[in-house]
Formats: sequence, C-alpha cells, structure tokens
Amino acid sequence: MAFNSATGRQAGKKSKRKSDSQLKEIREKFSDLISENQDNIQLWLESVAEDDPAKALELILKMSSFVVPKPRSTDLMHDNINNCVKILNIDPLED
Repeated sequence: MAFNSATGRQAGKKSKRKSDSQLKEIREKFSDLISENQDNIQLWLESVAEDDPAKALELILKMSSFVVPKPRSTDLMHDNINNCVKILNIDPLED
C-alpha cells in the first residue's frame, strides 16, 4: 500500500486501544489472578478432563495462546522473481 494523504490520515487516527498505563494495569491484575489460582487451575482442568478430556485439551490450547505466540503467515512479493533466486543445476557426471 502506497503512502499518500488518505493512508496518512488513516495512520494518524487515534487508537481505540486504552492507554499504555491502563493496559499495563489490566495485565498486572490478570497476571495476579492467574498466579493466585495456579493450584485451582490444575484442579479445574482435572475436573473437566474427567467428563470430557477433549474439552480439557481445548482449554489448555486456548490458555497457551497467551504464552506462546501464534505463527503468522507472510507473503513475499517481488516484481521479477528470476532475479531473486538463482538455481544451480550441477550434474555430477559432467566434467
């Protein structure tokens, strides 16, 4: 996307996110909540796993997204792909 007056206005708009200090406070509160309930979380997972092991695994996977970053796919765009990649054909039988 080219940078022009329209994209500049879009980039200059105020973020809808809360301020950094508010986000930091929310993260701290959530972290405290998790820390204070570590033992309970294990019990809750075991309780869920008794009835539905798949649901317990699903909960673990959802919680892991807060710790392990999700991979992002990226696209590589280039106008002239022939200049980007050089392919070497080496025949070991040729002298």
